[in-house]
Formats: sequence, structure tokens, C-alpha cells
Amino acid sequence: MGSASPESPQPSVDASGPSAESAASSEAQPSGVGGWLALLVFILLFFKPIRDGWRLYRDFTTAVEDMPVLATMSEWQTYEAASWAAFAVFAALSIYGGWGLAKGRDWRVVRRAIAVLWVSGPVTSIVALALSVACFGGFDLNGEFARMFVLSAAGAAIWTAYLLKSVRVRNTYARTG
Repeated sequence: MGSASPESPQPSVDASGPSAESAASSEAQPSGVGGWLALLVFILLFFKPIRDGWRLYRDFTTAVEDMPVLATMSEWQTYEAASWAAFAVFAALSIYGGWGLAKGRDWRVVRRAIAVLWVSGPVTSIVALALSVACFGGFDLNGEFARMFVLSAAGAAIWTAYLLKSVRVRNTYARTG
């Protein structure tokens, strides 16, 4: 009466229970702002705006120290003011993209972050070139411009690929169209 028949085996009970299986499943499927995604959020929110602002300040300070006459040139003053204004726009875009990834859970924030990566990356170099042409009538296309453009495009491409292919990103942000 109390014994099980050989035809109907009793299910084995795992001491770890279903919660251990769920935990293993969630480890295999990461979600939330962590890992590489957290690094990208940090870069967009803090690192990029601070680094770019510091570079701009350093470049302007060094240029005026090397050539004090620049400080008296109206073209230089216009170029410096326009560069700082462009920096403010690009820094705000970067922060906006990082904030969206940090707080949003909709696929739109991923598309926005991809756009921000390209606009605040390679497009920044093109804007700097345009400002130089507008203020000084020309630009010396030196190796530094090309290096910065290529590096920013490569960075934007790598992060774009990550955002489009990452399991964590796919699990964190719902695709809604």
C-alpha cells in the first residue's frame, strides 16, 4: 500500500529546488545595468564629458601659452567661444545618452545611445574642422585630426556592435517597435 510500483517512478526531489535552477538560468541570461553596459553608462555620463572638457581647456591654454598673440585675435576668441558651445552641446548629448541607458528600460534609449555615440564621437571631429574653417578660413589636416576621427569612429562602432548584439542589453531593454 505505501510502496511505489516500478511502473510509476517517484519524481526525485532535488535539495536545491527550483530556485537554484532559476538562479542558474538568470546567471546565463544577464540583465540590468552591469558589466560592459555599466562601463558604457559611466563613460557617457562622466568620463567622456570630463575628458573632453579637460582636453579642450588644455588645448586652448597650451595654444595661448605657446602663442600669446592668439588671445588678442578676434578669430581665436570666436573659435574658442564656438568650441566651448559645441562642447557643451556634445557633453549634454553624452550625458543624455548615458542617463537614458541608466534609467530607461525601453529599446528607444538604446537607439538614442547609438546616435549619441556617433554624434558625440566622429561628428565632433567634423564640427571642430568646420569651426576652424569658419573662423580661420582653413584647417591643417594633420595626423592628430585623422587619429582622433578614426579612434572616435572605432569606439562608436565597437559600442554600437555591443549594444546591438549583447544579451544583457537585449534582456534589459524591451523592444517596442
